[in-house]
Amino acid sequence: MKLLLFTFEQASGLKINFHKSELKLRNCDRVRDEERFEKRLSSWKGKHLSIRGRLTLINSVLSSLPMYRMSFFSIPKGVLKKLDYFCSRFFWQGNENKKKYSLAKWSILCRPKDQGGLGILDLNTKNSALLSKWLYKLLTSDGTWQQLLRNKYIGSKPLAQVEWKIGDSHFWSCLMKVKLDFLRFGPFRVMDGSQVRFWEDVLVGWGPIERSISFPIQHREAQINNNSRGYEFLPS
Repeated sequence: MKLLLFTFEQASGLKINFHKSELKLRNCDRVRDEERFEKRLSSWKGKHLSIRGRLTLINSVLSSLPMYRMSFFSIPKGVLKKLDYFCSRFFWQGNENKKKYSLAKWSILCRPKDQGGLGILDLNTKNSALLSKWLYKLLTSDGTWQQLLRNKYIGSKPLAQVEWKIGDSHFWSCLMKVKLDFLRFGPFRVMDGSQVRFWEDVLVGWGPIERSISFPIQHREAQINNNSRGYEFLPS
């Protein structure tokens, strides 16, 4: 165990004080997390709160309970859907047993206020954003953990060509799940072109160039010179 902790020190640069540390093992399953989430909402007397008060409580709970796990792992869609159900039920009917009809879809309420929503945190989007932040750090920083991941999973390939394979860590497989959205929505600056897929990557606003051309593409007749490193992520 200490060997793992020493490895963590080398990778993160953080120093562990073993005299002040202790290890506790606990079986933490998703069902218990869902129950804890529901109990937190139901502990408030929702029927005595206004819609605005319920909205404030929902955002405060959503911004605290699942964030740590969502920062490292891809939460199953079923779990996110269950958490959204708890929030929707509390928002529309408080903790009363009498069922009330929802006046709008939950996805609409999760939109920003300037787009007609109430600014409620969208858990699926937040999960993807938190995981994408690791990919951003992987491309823009040169720390120890970045070098470890690059050497183990990426090598000389561009990130767009890296695929999940059997034996990859759970954390890396979660990053691969959000890779396509990260590359699709993240702005990049083309440099020497060595890691740019000219026909497949989104280099123009409407999508890959190959989708904009009506005639068949002869890739052998339209190759790009790849002799050095290739693109840079642009921070927003």
